[in-house]
Amino acid sequence: MSDVTSIVDLLNVVFKPITPFTEDWWTWKYARNPFGFWGEQGSIWVAEDQEKIVGHYAVIPCKIKIGNIVVLAGQSVDTAVRTEYRRMGIFEALAKKVYHDVCDRYSFLFGFPSDMAYQGFLKLGWTEHSVNEFLKFNNYDRPLNSMLSNNLYARAGKLFLKTLQSFSSIRNLYHKSDGDNVALERIDKFGDEFDLFWKTKTNNEAVIVERTVPYLNWRFAKPFGDYHIWVGRSVQDGRVLGYSVFRRSSSGKIKNVLSIVDLCALPNEHKFVHAVIDLCFKEDADLVRIRMPATDEYTKTLSSRGFIEVNKFLKRFGIYQPPLILYDFKDQNKTQRTHDWSYSLADTDYA
Repeated sequence: MSDVTSIVDLLNVVFKPITPFTEDWWTWKYARNPFGFWGEQGSIWVAEDQEKIVGHYAVIPCKIKIGNIVVLAGQSVDTAVRTEYRRMGIFEALAKKVYHDVCDRYSFLFGFPSDMAYQGFLKLGWTEHSVNEFLKFNNYDRPLNSMLSNNLYARAGKLFLKTLQSFSSIRNLYHKSDGDNVALERIDKFGDEFDLFWKTKTNNEAVIVERTVPYLNWRFAKPFGDYHIWVGRSVQDGRVLGYSVFRRSSSGKIKNVLSIVDLCALPNEHKFVHAVIDLCFKEDADLVRIRMPATDEYTKTLSSRGFIEVNKFLKRFGIYQPPLILYDFKDQNKTQRTHDWSYSLADTDYA
Protein backbone atom coordinates (compact mmCIF):
# COMPACT_ATOMS: atom_id res chain seq x y z
CA MET A 1 0.00 0.00 0.00
CA SER A 2 1.32 3.44 -0.94
CA ASP A 3 -0.26 5.01 2.15
CA VAL A 4 1.56 2.91 4.76
CA THR A 5 3.82 5.78 5.83
CA SER A 6 0.83 8.11 6.30
CA ILE A 7 -1.13 5.44 8.22
CA VAL A 8 1.78 4.78 10.57
CA ASP A 9 2.19 8.52 11.16
CA LEU A 10 -1.52 8.82 11.97
CA LEU A 11 -1.42 5.93 14.45
CA ASN A 12 1.62 7.40 16.19
CA VAL A 13 -0.09 10.80 16.48
CA VAL A 14 -3.35 9.35 17.84
CA PHE A 15 -2.09 6.56 20.11
CA LYS A 16 1.28 8.01 21.20
CA PRO A 17 2.83 4.59 21.88
CA ILE A 18 5.90 4.36 24.12
CA THR A 19 7.73 2.66 21.25
CA PRO A 20 6.65 4.37 18.02
CA PHE A 21 5.02 2.29 15.33
CA THR A 22 7.07 1.72 12.18
CA GLU A 23 6.43 0.52 8.65
CA ASP A 24 8.10 -2.79 9.55
CA TRP A 25 5.64 -3.15 12.43
CA TRP A 26 2.73 -2.43 10.06
CA THR A 27 4.00 -5.00 7.55
CA TRP A 28 4.25 -7.65 10.28
CA LYS A 29 0.82 -6.94 11.78
CA TYR A 30 -1.12 -6.65 8.55
CA ALA A 31 0.63 -7.94 5.43
CA ARG A 32 2.17 -11.00 7.12
CA ASN A 33 -0.90 -12.09 9.05
CA PRO A 34 -1.07 -15.89 8.50
CA PHE A 35 -4.87 -15.72 8.29
CA GLY A 36 -4.78 -13.40 5.26
CA PHE A 37 -4.53 -9.80 4.09
CA TRP A 38 -6.71 -8.00 1.54
CA GLY A 39 -5.31 -4.48 1.75
CA GLU A 40 -7.68 -1.81 0.53
CA GLN A 41 -10.05 -4.54 -0.70
CA GLY A 42 -10.96 -5.67 2.79
CA SER A 43 -8.43 -4.94 5.54
CA ILE A 44 -7.73 -1.19 5.61
CA TRP A 45 -10.12 1.75 5.26
CA VAL A 46 -9.11 5.41 5.49
CA ALA A 47 -10.73 8.84 5.44
CA GLU A 48 -8.86 11.62 3.64
CA ASP A 49 -9.02 15.39 3.56
CA GLN A 50 -7.05 17.10 0.80
CA GLU A 51 -4.99 13.92 0.28
CA LYS A 52 -4.11 13.72 3.99
CA ILE A 53 -5.24 10.62 5.91
CA VAL A 54 -7.34 11.79 8.86
CA GLY A 55 -9.15 8.59 9.82
CA HIS A 56 -8.34 4.89 9.85
CA TYR A 57 -10.22 1.64 10.47
CA ALA A 58 -8.69 -1.83 10.11
CA VAL A 59 -9.85 -5.42 10.43
CA ILE A 60 -7.46 -8.35 10.70
CA PRO A 61 -8.73 -11.88 10.08
CA CYS A 62 -8.67 -14.50 12.83
CA LYS A 63 -9.73 -18.12 12.84
CA ILE A 64 -11.90 -18.78 15.89
CA LYS A 65 -12.66 -22.24 17.22
CA ILE A 66 -16.25 -22.35 18.48
CA GLY A 67 -17.14 -25.77 19.82
CA ASN A 68 -16.25 -28.26 17.11
CA ILE A 69 -16.05 -25.83 14.21
CA VAL A 70 -13.63 -23.11 13.10
CA VAL A 71 -14.99 -19.86 11.64
CA LEU A 72 -13.30 -16.85 10.11
CA ALA A 73 -13.86 -13.74 12.21
CA GLY A 74 -12.47 -10.23 11.94
CA GLN A 75 -10.75 -8.39 14.76
CA SER A 76 -11.38 -4.66 14.74
CA VAL A 77 -8.07 -2.87 15.42
CA ASP A 78 -6.36 0.52 15.22
CA THR A 79 -9.43 2.73 14.90
CA ALA A 80 -8.06 6.27 14.78
CA VAL A 81 -9.26 9.78 13.90
CA ARG A 82 -7.10 12.90 14.16
CA THR A 83 -8.10 15.11 17.07
CA GLU A 84 -9.11 18.08 14.91
CA TYR A 85 -11.42 15.86 12.81
CA ARG A 86 -13.35 14.23 15.62
CA ARG A 87 -17.09 14.76 16.18
CA MET A 88 -17.59 15.02 12.43
CA GLY A 89 -18.99 11.52 11.95
CA ILE A 90 -15.79 10.10 10.41
CA PHE A 91 -15.58 7.11 12.73
CA GLU A 92 -19.24 6.21 12.13
CA ALA A 93 -18.91 6.61 8.35
CA LEU A 94 -15.80 4.44 8.23
CA ALA A 95 -17.39 1.80 10.46
CA LYS A 96 -20.54 1.51 8.35
CA LYS A 97 -18.42 1.20 5.21
CA VAL A 98 -16.37 -1.56 6.86
CA TYR A 99 -19.42 -3.55 7.99
CA HIS A 100 -20.93 -3.34 4.51
CA ASP A 101 -17.72 -4.50 2.83
CA VAL A 102 -16.90 -7.45 5.11
CA CYS A 103 -20.32 -8.84 6.04
CA ASP A 104 -19.97 -11.71 3.56
CA ARG A 105 -16.39 -12.52 4.54
CA TYR A 106 -16.63 -12.87 8.32
CA SER A 107 -19.07 -14.66 10.61
CA PHE A 108 -18.70 -11.78 13.09
CA LEU A 109 -16.36 -9.04 14.24
CA PHE A 110 -14.78 -8.78 17.67
CA GLY A 111 -12.48 -6.39 19.46
CA PHE A 112 -11.09 -5.00 22.69
CA PRO A 113 -11.59 -1.24 22.24
CA SER A 114 -9.55 1.58 23.67
CA ASP A 115 -11.18 3.90 26.17
CA MET A 116 -11.34 6.55 23.44
CA ALA A 117 -13.31 4.34 20.99
CA TYR A 118 -15.42 2.34 23.45
CA GLN A 119 -18.63 4.40 23.44
CA GLY A 120 -18.52 4.83 19.68
CA PHE A 121 -18.64 1.07 19.15
CA LEU A 122 -21.59 0.65 21.50
CA LYS A 123 -23.55 3.29 19.59
CA LEU A 124 -23.02 1.26 16.41
CA GLY A 125 -24.68 -1.83 17.86
CA TRP A 126 -21.76 -3.78 19.29
CA THR A 127 -22.44 -5.84 22.43
CA GLU A 128 -20.01 -5.83 25.33
CA HIS A 129 -18.88 -8.57 27.68
CA SER A 130 -16.65 -8.09 30.71
CA VAL A 131 -13.04 -9.23 30.78
CA ASN A 132 -11.25 -10.43 33.91
CA GLU A 133 -7.82 -9.18 34.91
CA PHE A 134 -5.66 -10.64 37.69
CA LEU A 135 -2.85 -8.70 39.36
CA LYS A 136 -0.08 -9.62 41.77
CA PHE A 137 1.65 -6.72 43.52
CA ASN A 138 5.27 -7.55 44.31
CA ASN A 139 5.85 -3.95 45.34
CA TYR A 140 3.00 -1.77 46.57
CA ASP A 141 4.73 1.54 47.19
CA ARG A 142 6.09 2.44 43.75
CA PRO A 143 2.90 1.66 41.79
CA LEU A 144 0.58 3.34 44.30
CA ASN A 145 2.78 6.40 44.70
CA SER A 146 2.90 6.79 40.92
CA MET A 147 -0.90 6.65 40.68
CA LEU A 148 -1.92 8.53 43.83
CA SER A 149 -0.40 11.88 44.71
CA ASN A 150 -1.94 11.84 48.19
CA ASN A 151 0.18 9.76 50.62
CA LEU A 152 -2.87 8.98 52.76
CA TYR A 153 -4.67 7.48 49.78
CA ALA A 154 -1.56 5.52 48.85
CA ARG A 155 -1.29 4.03 52.35
CA ALA A 156 -4.99 3.18 52.40
CA GLY A 157 -4.70 1.59 48.95
CA LYS A 158 -1.73 -0.47 50.10
CA LEU A 159 -3.63 -1.77 53.14
CA PHE A 160 -6.65 -2.59 51.01
CA LEU A 161 -4.64 -4.45 48.36
CA LYS A 162 -2.57 -6.39 50.89
CA THR A 163 -5.75 -7.47 52.66
CA LEU A 164 -7.39 -8.48 49.41
CA GLN A 165 -4.30 -10.37 48.27
CA SER A 166 -3.97 -12.21 51.58
CA PHE A 167 -7.65 -13.14 51.56
CA SER A 168 -7.35 -14.44 48.00
CA SER A 169 -4.35 -16.60 48.93
CA ILE A 170 -5.93 -18.02 52.09
CA ARG A 171 -9.23 -18.78 50.37
CA ASN A 172 -7.44 -20.95 47.82
CA LEU A 173 -4.57 -22.13 50.02
CA TYR A 174 -5.37 -25.80 49.55
CA HIS A 175 -6.17 -25.64 45.87
CA LYS A 176 -4.87 -28.67 44.01
CA SER A 177 -1.45 -28.63 42.36
CA ASP A 178 -1.55 -31.86 40.38
CA GLY A 179 -0.09 -32.63 36.97
CA ASP A 180 3.19 -33.91 35.58
CA ASN A 181 6.51 -32.77 36.97
CA VAL A 182 7.61 -30.02 34.64
CA ALA A 183 10.83 -28.74 33.08
CA LEU A 184 10.74 -25.17 31.78
CA GLU A 185 12.76 -24.10 28.76
CA ARG A 186 12.99 -20.75 27.02
CA ILE A 187 12.54 -20.95 23.25
CA ASP A 188 12.73 -18.48 20.36
CA LYS A 189 10.37 -20.25 17.97
CA PHE A 190 7.46 -22.68 18.16
CA GLY A 191 8.14 -26.09 16.60
CA ASP A 192 5.80 -28.59 14.97
CA GLU A 193 5.14 -30.28 18.34
CA PHE A 194 2.87 -27.35 19.24
CA ASP A 195 0.34 -28.35 16.61
CA LEU A 196 -0.21 -31.61 18.51
CA PHE A 197 -0.36 -29.63 21.75
CA TRP A 198 -2.95 -27.30 20.20
CA LYS A 199 -5.17 -30.17 19.05
CA THR A 200 -5.12 -31.67 22.55
CA LYS A 201 -5.67 -28.30 24.21
CA THR A 202 -8.65 -27.29 22.10
CA ASN A 203 -10.62 -30.41 22.92
CA ASN A 204 -11.44 -28.55 26.14
CA GLU A 205 -12.01 -25.01 24.84
CA ALA A 206 -15.34 -23.61 23.69
CA VAL A 207 -14.29 -20.32 22.03
CA ILE A 208 -10.65 -19.43 21.34
CA VAL A 209 -8.45 -17.84 18.66
CA GLU A 210 -6.80 -20.69 16.77
CA ARG A 211 -3.21 -20.94 18.01
CA THR A 212 -1.53 -23.06 15.35
CA VAL A 213 2.25 -22.97 14.83
CA PRO A 214 2.10 -20.37 12.00
CA TYR A 215 -0.05 -18.12 14.20
CA LEU A 216 2.17 -18.52 17.28
CA ASN A 217 5.35 -17.76 15.36
CA TRP A 218 3.77 -14.76 13.65
CA ARG A 219 2.36 -13.51 16.92
CA PHE A 220 5.35 -13.95 19.25
CA ALA A 221 8.54 -15.00 17.43
CA LYS A 222 9.14 -11.54 16.01
CA PRO A 223 11.30 -8.47 16.70
CA PHE A 224 8.36 -6.39 17.99
CA GLY A 225 7.32 -6.48 21.63
CA ASP A 226 10.36 -8.23 23.16
CA TYR A 227 8.45 -11.39 24.07
CA HIS A 228 9.99 -14.14 26.19
CA ILE A 229 8.57 -17.57 25.36
CA TRP A 230 8.70 -20.43 27.84
CA VAL A 231 7.61 -24.01 27.19
CA GLY A 232 6.88 -26.56 29.90
CA ARG A 233 7.55 -30.22 29.14
CA SER A 234 6.76 -33.30 31.16
CA VAL A 235 9.82 -34.64 32.94
CA GLN A 236 8.35 -38.13 32.54
CA ASP A 237 7.82 -38.29 28.76
CA GLY A 238 8.78 -34.91 27.24
CA ARG A 239 5.23 -33.95 26.20
CA VAL A 240 4.43 -30.26 25.89
CA LEU A 241 2.28 -29.40 28.91
CA GLY A 242 1.90 -25.73 28.07
CA TYR A 243 3.61 -22.51 27.12
CA SER A 244 3.73 -18.99 28.48
CA VAL A 245 4.75 -15.67 26.96
CA PHE A 246 6.11 -12.81 29.10
CA ARG A 247 6.55 -9.18 28.16
CA ARG A 248 7.84 -6.14 30.00
CA SER A 249 5.45 -3.24 29.63
CA SER A 250 3.71 -0.30 31.26
CA SER A 251 0.11 -0.31 32.43
CA GLY A 252 -1.51 3.05 32.99
CA LYS A 253 0.86 5.04 35.21
CA ILE A 254 2.65 1.91 36.45
CA LYS A 255 5.95 1.49 34.61
CA ASN A 256 7.56 -1.70 35.92
CA VAL A 257 5.04 -4.34 34.84
CA LEU A 258 5.52 -7.94 33.79
CA SER A 259 2.64 -9.10 31.62
CA ILE A 260 1.86 -12.78 31.18
CA VAL A 261 0.67 -12.14 27.66
CA ASP A 262 -0.38 -15.71 26.96
CA LEU A 263 -0.67 -18.81 29.16
CA CYS A 264 -1.90 -22.04 27.57
CA ALA A 265 -1.84 -25.30 29.50
CA LEU A 266 -3.37 -28.72 29.10
CA PRO A 267 -6.13 -29.61 31.60
CA ASN A 268 -5.02 -30.43 35.16
CA GLU A 269 -1.42 -29.34 34.62
CA HIS A 270 -1.33 -27.14 37.72
CA LYS A 271 2.34 -27.87 38.37
CA PHE A 272 3.17 -26.21 35.07
CA VAL A 273 1.15 -23.12 35.96
CA HIS A 274 2.83 -22.96 39.39
CA ALA A 275 6.22 -23.21 37.67
CA VAL A 276 5.31 -20.28 35.38
CA ILE A 277 4.23 -18.21 38.39
CA ASP A 278 7.48 -19.06 40.22
CA LEU A 279 9.40 -17.91 37.17
CA CYS A 280 7.58 -14.61 36.81
CA PHE A 281 7.98 -13.87 40.53
CA LYS A 282 11.76 -14.06 40.06
CA GLU A 283 11.54 -11.14 37.65
CA ASP A 284 12.16 -7.70 39.14
CA ALA A 285 8.66 -6.35 38.48
CA ASP A 286 6.46 -4.23 40.73
CA LEU A 287 3.35 -5.76 39.26
CA VAL A 288 2.50 -8.99 37.42
CA ARG A 289 -0.67 -9.03 35.34
CA ILE A 290 -2.58 -11.67 33.42
CA ARG A 291 -5.96 -11.73 31.69
CA MET A 292 -8.00 -14.91 32.05
CA PRO A 293 -11.72 -15.80 32.07
CA ALA A 294 -13.18 -16.34 35.53
CA THR A 295 -14.33 -19.78 34.35
CA ASP A 296 -10.81 -20.97 33.52
CA GLU A 297 -9.65 -23.85 35.72
CA TYR A 298 -6.40 -22.02 36.55
CA THR A 299 -7.92 -18.92 38.11
CA LYS A 300 -7.90 -20.63 41.53
CA THR A 301 -4.25 -21.50 41.02
CA LEU A 302 -3.55 -17.80 40.43
CA SER A 303 -5.54 -16.84 43.52
CA SER A 304 -3.65 -19.36 45.66
CA ARG A 305 -0.43 -17.54 44.65
CA GLY A 306 -1.68 -14.10 45.63
CA PHE A 307 -3.22 -12.85 42.38
CA ILE A 308 -6.34 -10.78 42.89
CA GLU A 309 -9.20 -10.35 40.43
CA VAL A 310 -9.50 -6.60 40.08
CA ASN A 311 -11.52 -5.89 36.97
CA LYS A 312 -14.02 -3.92 39.08
CA PHE A 313 -11.27 -1.66 40.44
CA LEU A 314 -8.95 -1.18 37.49
CA LYS A 315 -10.28 2.19 36.39
CA ARG A 316 -9.74 3.50 39.91
CA PHE A 317 -6.07 2.63 39.49
CA GLY A 318 -5.79 4.34 36.11
CA ILE A 319 -5.83 1.07 34.16
CA TYR A 320 -8.51 0.95 31.48
CA GLN A 321 -10.05 -2.50 31.19
CA PRO A 322 -11.22 -3.08 27.61
CA PRO A 323 -14.28 -5.30 27.38
CA LEU A 324 -14.72 -7.94 24.72
CA ILE A 325 -17.11 -6.47 22.14
CA LEU A 326 -18.92 -8.34 19.36
CA TYR A 327 -20.69 -7.40 16.15
CA ASP A 328 -22.70 -10.16 14.45
CA PHE A 329 -23.40 -10.54 10.74
CA LYS A 330 -24.68 -14.11 10.57
CA ASP A 331 -24.77 -17.30 12.63
CA GLN A 332 -25.55 -15.04 15.56
CA ASN A 333 -26.05 -17.91 17.97
CA LYS A 334 -22.37 -18.80 17.65
CA THR A 335 -21.12 -15.78 19.57
CA GLN A 336 -23.59 -15.88 22.44
CA ARG A 337 -21.36 -18.21 24.48
CA THR A 338 -18.92 -15.41 25.25
CA HIS A 339 -18.56 -16.56 28.85
CA ASP A 340 -16.65 -19.51 27.31
CA TRP A 341 -14.26 -17.28 25.33
CA SER A 342 -10.70 -18.17 26.34
CA TYR A 343 -9.09 -14.72 25.94
CA SER A 344 -5.71 -13.45 27.06
CA LEU A 345 -3.59 -10.31 26.80
CA ALA A 346 -2.33 -11.73 23.49
CA ASP A 347 -5.65 -10.74 21.93
CA THR A 348 -4.92 -7.05 22.47
CA ASP A 349 -1.15 -6.71 22.95
CA TYR A 350 -0.05 -6.07 19.36
CA ALA A 351 2.47 -3.33 20.12
